[in-house]
Amino acid sequence: MHTPHSARNTTVFFLCIAVFGIVFDVNAVCSIQRSSAPGPALQISGTAFSVICSTVKHSKESGVTEPCSAADTGVMVLPTAERRGRTATISAELERADRLFDRQEYDKARRLLERLLPSRPNDAEVLWRLSNYAINDGDAVRYGSGDDVATRKYYHTAVRYAERAVQADPENANAHAFLAASYGSYAMYAGGKEKVKLANRIRDELDIALKLDPRNQVAHTIYGTWHREVADVSWVERQLANVFLGGMPDGSIGKSIYHLQKAIDIAPTVLRHHYELGKTCIAAEKKKEAAQAFRRALQCPDGWKVDPWRRTRMKEWLRDNT
Repeated sequence: MHTPHSARNTTVFFLCIAVFGIVFDVNAVCSIQRSSAPGPALQISGTAFSVICSTVKHSKESGVTEPCSAADTGVMVLPTAERRGRTATISAELERADRLFDRQEYDKARRLLERLLPSRPNDAEVLWRLSNYAINDGDAVRYGSGDDVATRKYYHTAVRYAERAVQADPENANAHAFLAASYGSYAMYAGGKEKVKLANRIRDELDIALKLDPRNQVAHTIYGTWHREVADVSWVERQLANVFLGGMPDGSIGKSIYHLQKAIDIAPTVLRHHYELGKTCIAAEKKKEAAQAFRRALQCPDGWKVDPWRRTRMKEWLRDNT
């Protein structure tokens, strides 16, 4: 029987909500990630609107501006010697930005890297940090004022920076991890078919990141959330996606737990890792384990602008379920 076009669109719309309604909380990758530049590693986040690639595409399906490919950015890949041979001054500035973020002086950290960018326009270490900073600020707006226009701009900026970082240094695990993170955040504002494409791109970028660095906690924590959200798609919804949207990837609650536990093993004081593990345990109907994960999360320091919001949600759940 022929399905009316309007009914089909409605079905696809609800499918998209089911798949990406929460969109990973990737926006909340509140993690401390080791830099490939010399010096101590610190936390990452902030905002940035300078240097967005000029090529803009539009989704035929939704009219929403969509991420450009790395080739569209016009970024030149740095020779290995140049991208590895940063001066002591540049390395010190990266460390200083990380320390500022660690002290939750997010805007100062962002402004420092924005000042550094003109002299290092193709430096992946600068670019992936700026991507992360934009995700952090987008989260703050999303869970604060709820301004969708401003949130979308931040996430779009995050994608641009991360794509440039990958183009500048394809061997940088953090660049791939934050490209996955920015795709996850941006997916909320993409059309149905683009959402499914992004789900596959996220998986691909995480696979690359973990191949380059098996202990990349950002990649592990995002993969944990990705597996939970994709596993939650029903058989019917998955078949609809396969027919109308080009095919859904497979997810697993077991793999979600594996990756989140791996992230915790690498960085046990990151609130986001425990919080996401708790959410996966709820999805698996393991309330006891969820409560344990949330209690551990509440003992961790804030690392991102969204962490106070998370604390409130966890306390509410614990109050109502324990």
